Amino acid sequence: EPVSETQLNVQFSEPVDELSAELLTNYTVNNDVGAPTIAVRDDMDEKNVLLTFPVAFELGTTYVLTVAGIEDLSSNTLVMSEIEFDFILFAEAMWNNVIFTEFLADPSPPESLPEVEFVELYNRSDKYFNLENWEIADFTTVAELSEYVLKPGEYVVICNSGDADLFGLANI
Repeated sequence: EPVSETQLNVQFSEPVDELSAELLTNYTVNNDVGAPTIAVRDDMDEKNVLLTFPVAFELGTTYVLTVAGIEDLSSNTLVMSEIEFDFILFAEAMWNNVIFTEFLADPSPPESLPEVEFVELYNRSDKYFNLENWEIADFTTVAELSEYVLKPGEYVVICNSGDADLFGLANI
């Protein structure tokens, strides 16, 4: 999980040995990022390791973190694992960053659209937003959105889960 432009938090499935977790040569990132300059296992949660790299990650770029040689507390060694991640830092939405572009509350009679209710949102900013826990409400109903990364310049349709295929866009 990206923490900053130069840091990743790596979470293992079980507690890891401090010596192997902090050995810099056990980690590398592609795209000319290379190995970290600092690796620190979290003493409070021994499954987490914070890696600091000498090169900043580029926003919106996909990277591959390669991890090898990490031991758990029973001395089992991870031979090698590659984890793909997108470097995204989520922003807090400000007024007008995300707007409603379409809203269909009562689709009868249908006019060249599916006969289902939906809301379409558009991210008009240059920021990334995680829509998890965002809410859409009317006077009687509140709908909490699930995890979804809304990228800059991207649309998303919010509708009932069974209706998603009718729109040809992402659905949450």
